[in-house]
Amino acid sequence: MRQHFAQSGRASLSLFFVFMIIAVVSMALAVRLPQVQSTLDTVVSAQMSPSPNPLNFKTKFISFEPLRSLTTAQAQSSIRSFLGGQNVRAIYPVDVYTLKFEVTVEDGSYSPITAQVFVPKSETPGEHFPLFVYAAGTTGLDDRCSPLKENQSRPSFGNYINQMVTQASQGFVVVLPNYEGFDNPDRIHYYFNSDLEARVLLGASREILNARQTRSLPIQPNTLFFGGYSQGGHASFAAADYVSKYTPELKISGIIGHGPTTNIYELLKDNPNLAPYLMYAYQAYYDDFKPEELLTTRELERLGRAKDLCVDQAFQYNSTSQRMTYNADFLAALLNNTVKEKYPAAAERMDENSSGTQYEGIPTLIVQGDRDPIVTIEFQKQFADQLCENNVPVTFAEYKGLDHFQSRMRSFTDTNFWIREIVNGQQVNKMCN
Repeated sequence: MRQHFAQSGRASLSLFFVFMIIAVVSMALAVRLPQVQSTLDTVVSAQMSPSPNPLNFKTKFISFEPLRSLTTAQAQSSIRSFLGGQNVRAIYPVDVYTLKFEVTVEDGSYSPITAQVFVPKSETPGEHFPLFVYAAGTTGLDDRCSPLKENQSRPSFGNYINQMVTQASQGFVVVLPNYEGFDNPDRIHYYFNSDLEARVLLGASREILNARQTRSLPIQPNTLFFGGYSQGGHASFAAADYVSKYTPELKISGIIGHGPTTNIYELLKDNPNLAPYLMYAYQAYYDDFKPEELLTTRELERLGRAKDLCVDQAFQYNSTSQRMTYNADFLAALLNNTVKEKYPAAAERMDENSSGTQYEGIPTLIVQGDRDPIVTIEFQKQFADQLCENNVPVTFAEYKGLDHFQSRMRSFTDTNFWIREIVNGQQVNKMCN
């Protein structure tokens, strides 16, 4: 080959210029074309092959380390941040720990999870407290958007750390886990994935209750409550759906949803600005989920940025318009409830990730503001009726004049009262006959 090129210097030089011209033209065309394909290539690069196997669900304890201690005065500062002018006083100082564990995911491999554990410090010997595992609302897909990385002094994701300190100061052992993918450099957070959400919440509960290093925590026996705000409500209901498959040894005492978003169709209808998170995550996770069949060209061109925008940025940049987000055919199917007929592959994934559809018998509290634009009061009442049909004892707390973001704060005292009624074996108000 070297001899050939030496004998063909001029020809080689000509070919070189031809190749250079072709390359320049190709680059120019690539710049002019919409960046749809590059976006999809980026998404596909993170793709996994889901094949959940409940029988192989495993957890692995890694560590449990003290993080910091808060006095009652410091806890009161968190209360002021979270509850504003409400007359709530810190009863207990709070110790905060970092729990690290791993859960198996869809292919049987282990994925790391980080959680923070908030423990009230009692001066009464032998005093124990209910266990409350709480899931955050939407924060984003990238690790830097994880709930535990929120700036506590300037909260912009949801004020979750101050909420957990507030909760613990009232006499609860509280666990706030990151969702799966946040602590894994090889994965993103696969948004609104019921299976993965359930694995995290159930895995955190298993480890906090059974690990040798955590057995001395002052947890009241036979108390385990799951709660969550918005997406966290979705995760809590998913934990109830999957508990008998993954962790049958756990008995759930109650489920709390603060403005819970449980239905994927309703999420897309009411929240086009959150749709890019779901489209990006589902494309990355499922082979048969095709955003190019559902979104406008404009949204496809910028879909790749969904991975990088935390929720405070997403609300600034993403469109709130259904027509600007979804193409005309998919929007019509979404509004006319014909997605299953028109887009069966997408509908299958949306159906399997709607939560609160499988469990029975667990006392459930739904907190809902009647002016909530994220999850409408009408849909929430329909969801509560469906739970009643599944023999779920539902307490439905409707708050007049409240939007989505106010439900956790305004219902704080009522939520704690409901939990303590369950713990004490008292009857709670139920809407189901």
